[in-house]
Amino acid sequence: MNLLKKFKAIPVIVVTLALAIMLTACEDSGTSNDKKTTNKQLEQYQKVQPIPFFDWSQYRETLISIQEAQAKGTATTSFFFNQGVERPIKVCSSIGYPVPTTAQLTSPDQQVDNHEAVISQMEPTGVYTGESSGTYVVCVVGGKAVPTYWEGYVQTEGGPARWDDDQRMIVNTGDATITVDTK
Repeated sequence: MNLLKKFKAIPVIVVTLALAIMLTACEDSGTSNDKKTTNKQLEQYQKVQPIPFFDWSQYRETLISIQEAQAKGTATTSFFFNQGVERPIKVCSSIGYPVPTTAQLTSPDQQVDNHEAVISQMEPTGVYTGESSGTYVVCVVGGKAVPTYWEGYVQTEGGPARWDDDQRMIVNTGDATITVDTK
């Protein structure tokens, strides 16, 4: 008798499996259609609105100049602010531009065994980085380069500067230590 009940359940299982396969095929078909439609739309945009080509880029030149100043340790002045507070809580002569604590020397991801899968990669310090609002600034204190960590807002000027209470703003007080070439 139990054997008969088992045989009666087989058609139910077969029908359930068939429905699951059909639903999966429909979902894959929908995804495939979405992909085709998106690719077709991109092709259209590329025909009628191609990516512009420029002989020179001020935007790129500015980034190159900033990166050179970061790499060469250009003399700067950094101001540390608390959100919602007008005056800086600290000002220091600094070297280079602020470095976010999330900056990495190695790729944050690695490919797994020649597959398309990508996983997080450990930093040389043995840790994995996360999100942070922290910033490192190298302040010059008593002639020494002293790293300072800050989680608030930092503004760095490319040269000597100071906070002016009367004007309620940062004022540059000397020649710039970094300039950007313009065309």
